[in-house]
Amino acid sequence: DLIKLHYERILKDPDSAKYRISKPYKGYLRDAPILGGKPSNFGYIIDASVNAKNSYGGYTGFERTTYFYKNGKLEVIYPNTWFSEPWYR
Repeated sequence: DLIKLHYERILKDPDSAKYRISKPYKGYLRDAPILGGKPSNFGYIIDASVNAKNSYGGYTGFERTTYFYKNGKLEVIYPNTWFSEPWYR
């Protein structure tokens, strides 16, 4: 699983990680507003939350990250005002 591999590389204690990963759903990214904001990149959106232990041994709480998946590649996209629009879901 690409998402778990991503977290295994960045977490201090990846073995302690607890995951909540949504099923992928069709979505797209838009061009920048200055370029017209038209849909330009079609693929799949995956919402994932992870809770893992920090350096002190305590869990930090679930933190959500949104990913864009296309052609075997996973890209982290951070929620912003674009993702509150109806086309996102």
